[in-house]
Amino acid sequence: MEDIRHKISVVLPIYNESVEMVSEALNSIQKQSFSDIEILVILDNPMNYNLIDYIEKCCKEDKRIKFIINEKNLGLPLSLNKAIKMAKYDLIARMDADDISYPKRLEVQLGELLRRDLDLIGCNIVRFTENKILDFSNYPTSTKAINKSIMYTSVIAHPTWLIRRDVFNRVGLYRDFYSCEDYDFLLRSRKKEIKMGNVKDVLLKYRVNQFSISNSNKSYQRLVSNFLRKNYERVEDITKEDIVDYIDSNMGRKNYQSIENYYEKREKSKLLQGKNELLSKINLLSYMFSKVAWDNLIASIMPNIYRRLYK
Repeated sequence: MEDIRHKISVVLPIYNESVEMVSEALNSIQKQSFSDIEILVILDNPMNYNLIDYIEKCCKEDKRIKFIINEKNLGLPLSLNKAIKMAKYDLIARMDADDISYPKRLEVQLGELLRRDLDLIGCNIVRFTENKILDFSNYPTSTKAINKSIMYTSVIAHPTWLIRRDVFNRVGLYRDFYSCEDYDFLLRSRKKEIKMGNVKDVLLKYRVNQFSISNSNKSYQRLVSNFLRKNYERVEDITKEDIVDYIDSNMGRKNYQSIENYYEKREKSKLLQGKNELLSKINLLSYMFSKVAWDNLIASIMPNIYRRLYK
């Protein structure tokens, strides 16, 4: 009988990304130093014939690749669930179609997962655009620091996850909340006392596309994540209807508008820099002293504190 305990199913969802981006992401998984894997590529746009042609060609060249085409658009959470159910192995890794894994990512993560007896592990990332490197993450690595930090913000980058299948049996699959499916999953995992960690090494290049996420989407994601966090005690019972009701409520609309204003002022301040320094500084101060700005500040400070306290 085949020993599947230490083999990895890599789940790679694709949608409307370019063939060039998908090629970079897929190649980075194919060339992993840990090669005992299957790669489940799931396409959520059955009309994307360029990607269909490309992945079908890849399947002929690499038998480890399994290609799944949704009959209709399901969205990311349901596509991930579908691929996870089809995965053969007891360890499941996430990968995004526009990111690039370092060659030893899976090898290092698997070694740390086993050595530390973890259920879910991520790693640090470097954020980049087509033109430059933006910054490096410095996520907490210990389970205790992560459990503390998660109550402020997500500290395990979704495309870096390596997770035991049993976690999905204990926590459940992704829930379709339109956004924040990863943060929702991490909060539920904390509730179930799932042992989570990060590798301190940078093992993934995270592509930032400034045109891919509008301020409205950022505001919506922040609103949903705030709702999940503030309702942590009942997070397992939260439904999509609860989130819709909150967003439609007076409090939800008020919070959404304050978040929108924050992002608008922040972007306006950036545009004014070098053009009108006085207006830029006034605008900068106005969003710095908003509640959203303070929430952002706390969310960035607390994980660093816990990272130092609980190494």
